Amino acid sequence: RFAAEQRLASLAASAQRRDSDTYDDSDSGAETLDALLEDTAVVLQRLETWDRFARHIASTIVHCSTTIFANTRLTQAAAELGGWYALLELNLLRNGLRLEAKQCFDLVKERADFFWRAYQKAYQQSSSITTNKKFDKYAEDDDTLAAVLEDTPISATADDGMYAIKRALLRAASTGHGGACGNILSETINILDASLLHDLSTTAHTCIAQAQKRLAKQRALIDLAAADDVDALTDAFRAGFASTADKIRGEATEEKLEVLCIRAQVAINTLQRAALELLPKLAHDVQLELGASFAKTDSRLIQLDALTQELFPPKGETAIRFEHALHAAVEAYAKLLLRPLAVVLNDKLISANSAGNTEEPTVGASDFHEFGAGFVPTEIPIIHRYAIEDDDAFATSSQLNDLAPVLTDAADALIPFAISALSAQSAETLFENIATGLGAKIETHIFNAPKITPLGAVLVDKDVRAIRTALVHAASLNIHQQSFQLATAIRSGLSRALAFADLLLQVQDLDDAYFYLSQAQSGTSNSSILSYQDLRDALLLRGFELAPPSSSQQKKEEHHPTTSSTEL
Repeated sequence: RFAAEQRLASLAASAQRRDSDTYDDSDSGAETLDALLEDTAVVLQRLETWDRFARHIASTIVHCSTTIFANTRLTQAAAELGGWYALLELNLLRNGLRLEAKQCFDLVKERADFFWRAYQKAYQQSSSITTNKKFDKYAEDDDTLAAVLEDTPISATADDGMYAIKRALLRAASTGHGGACGNILSETINILDASLLHDLSTTAHTCIAQAQKRLAKQRALIDLAAADDVDALTDAFRAGFASTADKIRGEATEEKLEVLCIRAQVAINTLQRAALELLPKLAHDVQLELGASFAKTDSRLIQLDALTQELFPPKGETAIRFEHALHAAVEAYAKLLLRPLAVVLNDKLISANSAGNTEEPTVGASDFHEFGAGFVPTEIPIIHRYAIEDDDAFATSSQLNDLAPVLTDAADALIPFAISALSAQSAETLFENIATGLGAKIETHIFNAPKITPLGAVLVDKDVRAIRTALVHAASLNIHQQSFQLATAIRSGLSRALAFADLLLQVQDLDDAYFYLSQAQSGTSNSSILSYQDLRDALLLRGFELAPPSSSQQKKEEHHPTTSSTEL
């Protein structure tokens, strides 16, 4: 009678046939359907309760297993009602998430713009944005300002989507009906991937792509390689963060790079909250509700619990997909920041190769874009930076081609703005990726050298530490992040480059070389970072004549390779 009065069969058939809104898109339509589902869940719960009670009484009288009562009019009615209920519940959930998807980018944009206005106000009230102090002093004057700057800005997209999913799952679990609950749980896991995760990930990559496009249009950033001094490089980076929106190449007025970067950060923060906070909490709450609605000995509980485990990190498939999406978004944002820093590093390393020559090569931005970052005019003799043998050339290269001040100023001008709204955990991953990319550039420059001299080994160590100094200093300028954790992440990203620098600097003779190789064979020292072949290649560049590796070591390398710089 309840199903007939509420037209459940008709509504469920319509939802299944059209996979669209059973009611209209208005709030009243969604509320009406939600209220109907509440009533249906209560009726289904009562049917399930009566079914359990009837089985218990019948088994007491007949003295037999309750399985013979598995197919009765009562169970048939519950199964039919449970099927209609599952269709309508999933229909409401899908349509709710569709509306959220349409608003996803707008919610991120709104939150980012709000944060940016507060950030600008704080900048105007402080003498310098590059201060390591908290904004507690603004709390007395502006509570909203203090609140927005102390918290990580996150859009409401993840919370709203997870709330809708949680409401559907908890309501289904409360019915105690295994069929309806299982259908909704399994389908909701698919919706999590296909709808919510897709929307959050797409929004993050869209915001990153917009920031990348805006960054690429800055003529000063494109021409960084032609800058002659530290001030020019710093001004070039800051030109990307224009004080007002400007017109570029005759195009329409565009939004400022700072705002686009903050949107990307808000989108990443939102994805992180969904992956690391909301999803595990959802799984925990659903598991508790299932435990309250089903007996511990109920076989259906075991099946439902197995589905719930997909939501739990670190082994749940859904949790793994969320974390992979988060890592992919952070890596994409790191590439945005890595590219201009890598241009500075490449230009400085290539120009440093001419140290000791009477004339210097002219390498401009057009050379980089036409021939690649490794292009140097061939008519001028080149002495590789790491192959320097003369003390005077070493002194000249150390003084005139010091990476530290140039890279530090460039990083200081770019990174603090670009991570102003990023969460601490994502910032650590971001810095680790940037450090890994710059370290890989150093490693490439090492193996492009014809040889590594003792003086060249000193310069390798100096260049790697210059990168670490620049990134650590830029990290310390941000008001939201803990610089100690960021420094640890930077060192982790530079682990291979630091290992190479340490190896080249410490090895003095052939005995030292074989000592390092023996450690690699025994599985100690830097063998977890550098492979046996990495060590051999570096030592050969260092000028040591090594015996061919044993066949057993060659087989070990084939079966247990380590990550190469190219893969990184």
